[in-house]
Amino acid sequence: MRRAAWGLETEKGFLAAVVALAKVQGWRCFHPYLSVHSTPGFPDLVLAKGPHGSARGRLLVVECKSERGKLTPPQVEWISLLQAIEGIECYVWRPSSWPEIERILGHH
Repeated sequence: MRRAAWGLETEKGFLAAVVALAKVQGWRCFHPYLSVHSTPGFPDLVLAKGPHGSARGRLLVVECKSERGKLTPPQVEWISLLQAIEGIECYVWRPSSWPEIERILGHH
């Protein structure tokens, strides 16, 4: 199947595909409707999943980028900070990351 059919060619379509997969896998998703009044550089998504059996709950913070999309300096700062905090998983995902995204969102 072509990427365009999945909606993965644009950042907006890719983000929507990630949210759809996360919801199917039981994640709670937060994405601001408009980022105009948000803190510059904060990642696109916050995903949370509660504990299941012996597995602990998880918190993911994700920046979704197109294949050619560049991180802004404020995005780099936020991502560096969040990746340094124990217990938070922070990622930059691109359409080419899809196998990893499926693995991470499906793993509990």
